[in-house]
Amino acid sequence: MTVSAVSPGPTETELFRANNPRGSDGEARYLTSVPMGRYGKPEEIAAAIAFLLSDEAAFITGQTLHVDGDASIGKALA
Repeated sequence: MTVSAVSPGPTETELFRANNPRGSDGEARYLTSVPMGRYGKPEEIAAAIAFLLSDEAAFITGQTLHVDGDASIGKALA
């Protein structure tokens, strides 16, 4: 048995957009925290989860996979 986690950054979902419309202060605040300058897509988060569930990741355990457009690293360097 393996145990790992996916830590997503701001992801462009319907709920996210309902709370952070295009051009809003919320959108600008989130975008400044993501060095890649864009939001994640739900399918990008799903792909990371699918990888960790696959046989190719069978020897990976106890890890957190940050799928966040470098936001976690950007905060560490600030």
